[in-house]
Amino acid sequence: MPSVDGIVSGIDTTGLITAIVGASAGTKYVLMDQLDAYEAKADKVAGIKNRLDDLVTVINDIDEADEFPAFTSVASPGAGDENAVSATVAEGAVPGTYAISVTALAQSESEVSDGFADFDTTAIVSSGTYNIVFGGTSSTITIDADSYTLEGLSTQIDAVDGLTSYILDTGSTSDPYKLVVMGEDTGASKTIDLSSLGITFTETISAQDAEIEINGVTIYSDKNSVDSAVPGMAIDIAAVTTAAVSVTVSRDDDAMSQKMQDFVDGYNTVFNYYKTNTLYDSEKEIKGALVADSTIRGIMEGLSSMVGAQYDLGFGFESLGQLGISTSQDGTLSYDSATFKDLLDTDYANVVTFLTDASGPLNTIKDRIEDVYVDPYEGTIKTRTDSLEDTIDGLEDSIAEFEARMEDYEARLRSQFNSMEVVLGELYSTQSYLSALFAQE
Repeated sequence: MPSVDGIVSGIDTTGLITAIVGASAGTKYVLMDQLDAYEAKADKVAGIKNRLDDLVTVINDIDEADEFPAFTSVASPGAGDENAVSATVAEGAVPGTYAISVTALAQSESEVSDGFADFDTTAIVSSGTYNIVFGGTSSTITIDADSYTLEGLSTQIDAVDGLTSYILDTGSTSDPYKLVVMGEDTGASKTIDLSSLGITFTETISAQDAEIEINGVTIYSDKNSVDSAVPGMAIDIAAVTTAAVSVTVSRDDDAMSQKMQDFVDGYNTVFNYYKTNTLYDSEKEIKGALVADSTIRGIMEGLSSMVGAQYDLGFGFESLGQLGISTSQDGTLSYDSATFKDLLDTDYANVVTFLTDASGPLNTIKDRIEDVYVDPYEGTIKTRTDSLEDTIDGLEDSIAEFEARMEDYEARLRSQFNSMEVVLGELYSTQSYLSALFAQE
């Protein structure tokens, strides 16, 4: 029925209907407030999970006996050998001093042809197919009327995997153009065979391996680096040495201490996020999204308990607190690096074992987080998240149903007011008729 808003009565029926419907919509706003609260809670629960995942990542970098130890290297070259040898150390390094000498650098082969009068007109080779061999691998190039010049041949060779080719202008008054072919990879096995071309080439640089002596043992490498000769040490060479370069590998207590600091920082990130989202102040109307969330509170209590627990593994210390990690009054962890470094000096092996043992504090915390808290199938957070999502879905459905009911209610009111206007119109019409009739008498 079309609207006749106040056409007879003069009443603002649209405004009245809006007010009536609005007064009846209180339930919707309650539902919307609840929805906002549960969505915020779900978001913060996801935030806790993300930070727990980050904490696990930190622990994963230090939870094994070959990961936690850290080492540093110092090279002491002789005069003139400052940049000849460099070494970096990583997991599995063996402390000690290594005398390193470089007898030869790894080289890639270079071949240079005889000179030619021009590079783009004279036929250098006949049309046909030719085999080019690099590093024992044969490749076929095809020469035709468009590529039998020095320039065309260079282009064909340059397309062979592992080879680079270009034309060198020597500036000579006769036959100045020479074809240069170089291997891209170093090593004695990376030789070049261009004999099928029928052109004379001179080997200007021979393919060869690097020759390095480490503590009297000769090592050969097809590149100017050695990654596997010494456990945990990567050696790069840049020049032949005149004397042995002494590389000293020692334990890096600062780096190991930083790993402990990273763990403390990771834990505190989780705790501070939880603390921020459980703030409550009724006077200031502050209520964090995780206030009264027993699931997340249980997780945080579990973490705190594991950090402060005793782990009797048969050493002279049983807790993280004895290694310098303690719980502050506000619940965060604090770290005394001096205490930790002192223990490294006096009981290094047991410290590393305590921290990396499967039953030690770090692995216990990691296993609890992975297997109980953040397991993607049955973890505590997964269960909590599913529950929140079910509640959110239910609230969204309730809001949608309520809005549909309000739309029906508004339509009914509109119909009723429209009917009233029609009836009033008819009454006024009858009144006018009767008034006119009595006036005639």
